[in-house]
Order: sequence, then structure tokens, then C-alpha cells
Amino acid sequence: DFSAVLRLNPTVSDAYINRGTVYAKQGKFDKAVKDFSAAARFDPQGIDAYINRGIVRAEKGKYDKAIADFDQALRIYPDYAPAHNNRGMAYAAKKDFNRAIANFDTAIKLNPAFADAYLNRGTMYLKKGNHDQAIADFSIAARLNPHDTVAYTNRGSAYSDKEKYDRAIADFDTVARLQPDNAEAYLNRGSAYDKKGDFHRAIADFDTAIRLNPNSVNAYYYRGMTYLKKGEYDRAIADCDMALRLNPKDTGAYINRGLAYADKGDYDHAIADQTGALRIDPRDKAAYGNRGNVYLRKKDYERAIADYNAVLRLDPVDAKAYNNRGGAYVEKGKYDKAIADFDEAIRLEPDDGNAYNNRGLAYRKKGDHERAILDFDAAIRLNPRDGIARINRGLAYVEKKDFQRAIADFDAGGLNPNHPQHESVYDDQDAYDYVFKDYEAIMGPNAVAHAEAYGVRGAAYYDKGDFNRAVADFSEAVRLNPEYAGAHNGRGLAYKAKKDHDRAIADFDAAIKLNPGFVEAYHNRGIVYKTKKEYDRAIADFDAAIRLNPDFAGAYSGRGLVYGEKGDFQRAIADFSDAVRLNPESPEDYYQRGLAYFKQEDHDKAINDFSTSLSMDPDHAGAKRNLKLSRKARG
Repeated sequence: DFSAVLRLNPTVSDAYINRGTVYAKQGKFDKAVKDFSAAARFDPQGIDAYINRGIVRAEKGKYDKAIADFDQALRIYPDYAPAHNNRGMAYAAKKDFNRAIANFDTAIKLNPAFADAYLNRGTMYLKKGNHDQAIADFSIAARLNPHDTVAYTNRGSAYSDKEKYDRAIADFDTVARLQPDNAEAYLNRGSAYDKKGDFHRAIADFDTAIRLNPNSVNAYYYRGMTYLKKGEYDRAIADCDMALRLNPKDTGAYINRGLAYADKGDYDHAIADQTGALRIDPRDKAAYGNRGNVYLRKKDYERAIADYNAVLRLDPVDAKAYNNRGGAYVEKGKYDKAIADFDEAIRLEPDDGNAYNNRGLAYRKKGDHERAILDFDAAIRLNPRDGIARINRGLAYVEKKDFQRAIADFDAGGLNPNHPQHESVYDDQDAYDYVFKDYEAIMGPNAVAHAEAYGVRGAAYYDKGDFNRAVADFSEAVRLNPEYAGAHNGRGLAYKAKKDHDRAIADFDAAIKLNPGFVEAYHNRGIVYKTKKEYDRAIADFDAAIRLNPDFAGAYSGRGLVYGEKGDFQRAIADFSDAVRLNPESPEDYYQRGLAYFKQEDHDKAINDFSTSLSMDPDHAGAKRNLKLSRKARG
């Protein structure tokens, strides 16, 4: 009993140190400090009293007094590495990272095998954003102490910050192997999987973290974030609910739940959640920014602008806030204010293609098409696969009546789903709706000049398979320009797809009347006549198409189909032979000629054509079936 020793002899410094150490472990820091002070008084040259008192004072948050204690210990024993390490940790707690690193440097110089000093210095480098040096220090710490999970955890965090997620995951794997019940290991690994975009594995790890620690707010928070990214909004909301039950002051959970509600279209709940985060932390700029975005969606532009203003009061160099506020000003028709905001966003982040795109939109709405196009050019240079910028530039070209360039931009921007960039550029329904609404915005009193724009949009709807909207747009194009043969042909194709054959024929009739040399219109009308089994009219149309363009393979194919249905297999074979000559890569024409040979019982030639068709299209069901029949018939 150290107290008994001190009752017998109140000057024994070691007894004070030992009793103080017990008090410190019990969390009785004031009593511990009192005992360490007594030990120092009775043995002023003993460093243990100063070091222990410094450690306790650091635990109490009294970092300057702790540093003074470590200073005193080092005056007595300058080469004592642990004292340098402890003083470094006190400086780290004060966020004086440079002095902390200097102390860890000295500790390592005095003891090159001091694993904790490497670990602590690595942590400082990580906080300073010097990831490579941090990783180097954590690697040495792990080598010196292979079972220290903190070294692997911190190195994994550094790799994750560098977006080297596989290496991060490997480190978190090691932690999980060393400590299978360490919930934080699974939480950290799940976060790395989430950043990799491997949401399935991320959720599995968050599930494990929750199983190991059902009260882990972070596990629910991060799993909710992953569900949000997956578009599983109800699950994201449920996880945020749980995080808030565990910690009602978790602003991040309010913010993420609000984002989920916003993406569900439940704007009132979204606003309520962002407001809830602000009640807890009135300086949370993310909550102001997110609430502003919801107000923008609700078309409540004044409140949106007020929230973006709040962000800028908190952070005057937030480029995103300038960009978003500029968007609100565009919606209000205040284009000069919008342009000023986009100017500032670009000044702050000159590589942000979105700001150029948005400024271009403001210039376009002002009628300054040249500046608009220059901005869209800049956005495309920064991101050559920016479909939105290409579509917006196309709209500017439409307004300049430069329809050829407009159409090229619409195709490159993704309005034509058959364009090779379509899937990776701009392929979701919302994107189309946004562009089409924008199209409608430019159709005003001078809409006659924009008939071709409706034609382009009608073609885009047709390519999407939205035939009703295609018909509506082609009809508007025809209304604006009744002599627009292409719009009649396009509407005819849409009616054909809708199986409204009589209306389709009427439109092809009109297209041909307006343009007697319109080869495709003859071909398209011939296809409809074939469908209606009006074979002589179909043949006449294919004949006309071939007279106008003897190299039009589709017309030979169409006429061959008609001859085949009429039982005139010799003529069918002649037409499909011409089609193959003009387009030797068409598996369908080989297949159809094979059918004609089969009907003539010329099985060798039929087998040859079916085989050729299958070499081009191995999944051609008709060619497979008829090849078997031909071989069987030949014997």
C-alpha cells in the first residue's frame, strides 16, 4: 500500500510515482498530478515524475503544461527518446504538426527501432496530406511491430486517400485477420470498397461491422451512403434513421437522409432534414448547399439563392456555391448576375467544365451565341465526352440556323442512341427529358425557323422507341414547315412502327410529292405495302428506289422479300444476289437467298447461304433451323 509507505515516510518519491500511476489508471487525474508533483519536489532530478505528470496533463487537455513537463525531463535527460515522443504527441494535440514531427524525428534518431514514433510521425504526415511519407512511416512501424493493427489501419487510410483502394483493402484485410472481431476493420474496408464502386462488398462489410457493434453510428451512416449511391433510397433512409436514433446530433445522417428524400422527389422532407442539420450546426455549409439545391428543384429560386449566399458567407471561395447560385439566376432570367457567378466559379476552379457549360447556357439564353459556343467548346476540351455540353452547343447552333453542326452535336452528345458514345455519355431518361425541355424553351415566336430542330428531336424520340412523341415532334415540324419532306418521312416511319400503315403511306406519299427523288421514302413506302400484302405496289416502289439509286442495297432486299412471298423465287434470288453484292456483310440477305434456294430445292446453294449467314451471325435462329432442314432434305 503506497499510502501506508508515505504515512511512514512522506518523502519517498517512488511511492508518490507509483500511487500517482494507480490514480491515473483509475481516471483520478487531479490526485495523480498531485502525487507526481510531490515526487518531483522530493526528487527534482528524477525524470519519471515529470514524464508521468506530463502524460496526465495531456490526458486532461492541458497541453502547454504537459509540454513544460516534457521540457523539464529533457533538460535532465536530453537523449531520452520516449520524452521526445510524448512531447511530439502533445504538440500534435495542439495541431502544431511541424513541431510534433520534429520531436518524432529526434525520437527516431535516438532510437531507430522506436515503432510508436514512426507511427506517430506517419499520422502527422497523414494529417498534413503528405501521404507518401505517411505510408513510408506506417510501413516501418508495421515491420517493427507486425501485430500492430494501428499501423495497418493508418496505412490503409493513406492508400484510400491516394485512391489506391486495392492496397487499402489489403491493409484492412490484415487488420481483420489479426482482429476478427474488430468492427472498425470492416467499416474501413467497406468504405474502401464503396469508393471503388464495389457496393455489394461494401454493404457486406458494413453489415459485419453492425453485427459486431450494433451501436456503431458510423456503420449505419456509411451503409446508408452506399445505399444512397445505389439508388436504394428507402434503405438509405432507414440507415440514417438508425444512426440518428443512436446519435440524435449526427448532422451527417440528417444531410444524407435529406439527399435520399430529395432523390425520391420528397422535397419537403429533404428540406426538413437539411434544416435539422443546421439546427445542430448553423455553420454546416454542406447543409445550406444541399437545401439550396432542393429549393432550386422546387423552383423556389429566392430561397435557393439565400442558401447559396449562406455558403459563401461561410466560405467565400466555394466554387460550387457560385456555380449553383448562377444556375438559380439563370432560372430567374437574371443572366448577367448568373454570368458573374460563373466567372467567379471558373476563376476559382479553371478546370471545372460544368461552370463553362453553365455560363455558355446563360450566354445562349441572352442570345450571345458566339460566346455561348466558345464556352461549350471549353467544356468539351476539358471533357471530350461531355454529352451535355455538346447538346447545349447543338442548341446554340440551332438558334444560329446552323443545323448541320447542330445535328452533329446532338449525335455526339447522345441524342442518337446508335452513336458509339451514347451509352457512356448521356443515356438516361432524365437526361433526355432535360434536353427536350430545353428544346421547348427555345421554341418561341420564331419557331418557324426551328422546324428542323423539331425534326431532329423527333428523330431522337424515334430512335428511343418513343413513337408517340416522335409523331408529335414531326407533326410540329410539318406544321412549321409544310414542305419539310424529311419530317413527313420521319413521321411515316413512326406511324409504320406503330403499325398505323395507312397514315404511314400518306406521309410517304407527301414526302415523295415534295421530293420526287426521295429514295428512302419510296423504299419505306414499299416496305409498308409489302406488310399490307399489296405486292405490286411494293414492287413498283422498290423499282423506283432502284432507278433513283441503283446501289441502294435495301431496295433490292425489299423487292426480293416481295418476290419471295409471291413465290417468284428466281427473281427473289436475283435481288438478294444484288443486295449481297452491294452489301456483302449482311447475314440477313444471305439467309433470305438461302430460303429462296431451299424453296427451289437447290439444297447445296441453300446450305452454303445459311452457313455464310451463320458465320456472320452465329445466333441467327432462322439460319440454324433451315440449315438443319436443308441438310436433312439433301440427305
